[in-house]
Amino acid sequence: MTLNKEVNWLVKSNGKILGPFSQLEIFELLKRKEIVVINEVAAPFRRWQYIRDLDEFAEIVEELRVLEFGSNEDHTMTTSSADQTASVTEKISTSVIDDLTDNVNPYRTDEIVIDDVKEILSTKKPPSVSKSQYQSPIKNNYIQQESDRLSRSIWIITICIVLSVSGYVTFHRLNKKHNTTNMTAEEFKEKALEHYYAGDYEKALPILRTAYNLDKHDSDIKSLIAPLMALLEPEKNSEVLKMVDDLVSSQTKNKERLLTLKALIQTKERNYVEAQKNLKLALSNNPFFWQAFSNLGVIDFWAGEYLTAKNYFETAISVETSDQTSRGEVYLMKVVSEIFLAEKEKNNKYLNDAKSELDSYLAEYQDYRQEAYLLQSYINFKLRDSRSARSSIVRMVNTDPMLTREHAKDPVVDRSPIAWNQLLPWCEDVVKELSTAAQAQTMHAICLIQNKGRDIDAKNEIANAISKDPKDPLTQSIFAFIHWALGDQSKAEMVASQAIELNQSKLLTLPHVIKARICEDIENYECAVENWLTVKALNPQLVSSYGGLAFDYLKLKKFTLFEISLVEGLKLSPFYKPLLRAQVLADQEGLNVDKK
Repeated sequence: MTLNKEVNWLVKSNGKILGPFSQLEIFELLKRKEIVVINEVAAPFRRWQYIRDLDEFAEIVEELRVLEFGSNEDHTMTTSSADQTASVTEKISTSVIDDLTDNVNPYRTDEIVIDDVKEILSTKKPPSVSKSQYQSPIKNNYIQQESDRLSRSIWIITICIVLSVSGYVTFHRLNKKHNTTNMTAEEFKEKALEHYYAGDYEKALPILRTAYNLDKHDSDIKSLIAPLMALLEPEKNSEVLKMVDDLVSSQTKNKERLLTLKALIQTKERNYVEAQKNLKLALSNNPFFWQAFSNLGVIDFWAGEYLTAKNYFETAISVETSDQTSRGEVYLMKVVSEIFLAEKEKNNKYLNDAKSELDSYLAEYQDYRQEAYLLQSYINFKLRDSRSARSSIVRMVNTDPMLTREHAKDPVVDRSPIAWNQLLPWCEDVVKELSTAAQAQTMHAICLIQNKGRDIDAKNEIANAISKDPKDPLTQSIFAFIHWALGDQSKAEMVASQAIELNQSKLLTLPHVIKARICEDIENYECAVENWLTVKALNPQLVSSYGGLAFDYLKLKKFTLFEISLVEGLKLSPFYKPLLRAQVLADQEGLNVDKK
């Protein structure tokens, strides 16, 4: 790293202007944590800017990342009694909770005076009854009658109110049910399309099923429901195949998509020959249908024909079409093919090609980032570049674990070569090489929690990572994420707060991402906004913050800020489901958002 010792810089810190300093001196101040990368600096005759935003300091910031997280990987730390970092088995003391929460009662208990009841009774004399205070039995009876009459009146009024409210609610429900019953199949289809185009297939499917039951001859409804049934209800594939055959024989519209869907089901049933025939039929109908090229690549991949698979994936990427769906999975499947090809041909050229392609992909796309960093670390280890591999691990762990699943996917595309259960063995190979590193085990915990049915294994693995380095903010963040994924919100919130406290370098986004998601779950939208804004300041290119801010601003009725977040986020990733959902909610609110 080459640092300029000639140019002097002024530094703003804690309301003071310090300096002038050279780049080398600023680097030393950052290492000693006397300043941080979000302090402002200015060279002579230049405006003030954040350290992290200046090209002159980009190399310094990257070096700090490596120093910050590389130095903790080869030593073991234990938790002392004064340590407030949560582990899996550690019982959190009440002092930790007191540090994290404000006092509920503004009064101290030692300031509350409790009188001795016996003392009060002994000092008070019974009051004497004068003649003027004496009431006759007749007057007492009258008061009692008036009291009873008033009580009956109150009860009658209360019963009337309850009956009125119950009647209104019942009428409202019946009227709503009546209106829903009167909806046509076309209206149900339009309602389902809102969720379909937002990538919420789980919400779209039951509405489409209602539309289908109302009109089983509507080809548009059948074309929409068939791929969702194949995706979400694979046990009904025989019904889907019959539906597809009926559609193919009776219409020409979307035939390439229907044939690709049929081939997808046949591929899952290992009927590869028929699947290939249908995919080639799809391409004869539409030679620009990239989904068919991609699925042909998957068939050759599972047949061990990695070079042919790679070529199909390249074609799927290069095809120009008006179809705006994401192709992130195709890029990664091409990389996976090259990794297998390198092992098969004993040729590292394919690994170097894959590494270069991953660098380009990560510079442009938001989808599949965690998987991409995992593949990057594995390739670097294969190329014996340990430093780059460790750097990739840090980036993989610091990535929002929800990014992939929160991007809309085309339901007719086969993504099986990059499923987490296929990537897990490579993840474990990397961990074996770095068995003493806490962050390598944290990466392994991520690989496990992303695999269905491995929740307990993930929790045990993160416990091992914490025992090695309980003060690592990334490890604590993933610990919080695992608790959140398992439904333990209170534990997740506490650990996420501790991860933020441990993030002293202020370089990591993950602690704030996890905290923001937890705040949204408990409908504390102000808390969520605060954390998403921090994420956005640290990494303006991360789409998660824009999706979170759009949703939270909409809930808070801050419509101008909502629109800004929505438009900026869609420019980064037009397939990010939280943004698409926010757009649907805005339409329901009657807001017109210009997304240009």
